[in-house]
Amino acid sequence: MGVGKMKYNTKKSILIICLLVSALLIVSVVAISCKKTSPNSPGGSQQMTIKGNFTGGTNARGFSVMDILASLLGEERLYALDPLQVAKVAIFEGTNGYWISDVVNGGFSVNAQAGKPTGMIFIGASDNFLGYLTLGNGIESIPLNMTSDGVKTIDLQTLSSTSGIVDPGHNPIGSEIPMTSDDIIAYAFGNGPYASIIKNPDIDGDGIVDITTGYFFRYYVDYGVTGGNFGANLTATMPSPVNIISYRLGIKITDPNRVFPASITINGPAGSGLEGVQNDPLCRFISTDGSMCGFYSQYLNTPPIPPAGAYVVQYNSKTLTFNVPDQTNITNYLAMLVPSVVLNTNGTINKITWEYKLSNGSASVDPKALVDTIGLEITAIPQTGPPSAQVYSVYNLPSGTTGHTLTNQSINWTAVTNIGTSYYDVFGDNISVTWSKP
Repeated sequence: MGVGKMKYNTKKSILIICLLVSALLIVSVVAISCKKTSPNSPGGSQQMTIKGNFTGGTNARGFSVMDILASLLGEERLYALDPLQVAKVAIFEGTNGYWISDVVNGGFSVNAQAGKPTGMIFIGASDNFLGYLTLGNGIESIPLNMTSDGVKTIDLQTLSSTSGIVDPGHNPIGSEIPMTSDDIIAYAFGNGPYASIIKNPDIDGDGIVDITTGYFFRYYVDYGVTGGNFGANLTATMPSPVNIISYRLGIKITDPNRVFPASITINGPAGSGLEGVQNDPLCRFISTDGSMCGFYSQYLNTPPIPPAGAYVVQYNSKTLTFNVPDQTNITNYLAMLVPSVVLNTNGTINKITWEYKLSNGSASVDPKALVDTIGLEITAIPQTGPPSAQVYSVYNLPSGTTGHTLTNQSINWTAVTNIGTSYYDVFGDNISVTWSKP
């Protein structure tokens, strides 16, 4: 991006300009030459390349008469990040991976996992946080889950920034990443909690970007939702508004020391239901390689949505602060898998299909924008009589799936009490919806 226009005050002394021109004669630009760092690679084998640069000479603050004069006159301008300050570029993929690359001669090229949202931050020589990439309209990560087929490289070109918010010279939304206006709105809202990590990658508050020391701290929010009901129909009716009945907070910690406590203490804002609460011991797990531990609170009905604010976690000797944005409008921006049932001639269920709708009912949504993996559950009254119990389940169906033929063809529709649809969204949160049948 080029240098923005400046409002010049002709009443200012011409002497300032003369002095600045003289001073610029002794300024030299020094390029950074670094090697690529060892990454903790995002999962998956399909990689994409994201590249960009901070070069531009006179576009960099401090290297232009007009830039310096603008600063003295109190004018705010766009400027390319100074390659003398930016030492590293880091990306976060949607769930738990990251990758760090050094800046080489003012530019970078970094690998990312295809099919996952990717946040990008910029790091100084002291491993301090300098800023984060935004694509506008509330999209503060790169929606690689929405890229067109065949796209392997995205060139952001020359980057410009204001107060740590970094804009690309080339915005891939609309070209390499086609999205409708509804997709953008839904993605941007879902992006909110994920983006809060990108905006504050120093969760333990020690002045150093966490991943540069091998730590990675993430939080997730899982929701329980009441969907509509089938009534006498084979297609469920989506309610308006959708009713969220519960939430739980998940904390996932990657620790290079691999020494995880049995529990953590969560201190959320007043009214969050998580004031000084320990995690649910039944929902603690450690990854197969031993590098990551997940902690979850119990599901809370009061309140059903976490209030905005700081959620402080005591973890070993560290105090972690997660800033949860306002989620009160989430009922408008959930992807809802509205189910329909297809019966065999004897009244048993042959398959269940579904359509993807935004939870405000206003439009269909491209499932790639929000949905990662899908689960399906059926609850019915067994032949031995009440109470009802889960009689069928399947998980990890891929995003974009629009139906599932049951492997058990003996479930009678008249005995079914509800159908559950669930999915992990592209940011790692889980949404579970219950569709009832009278």
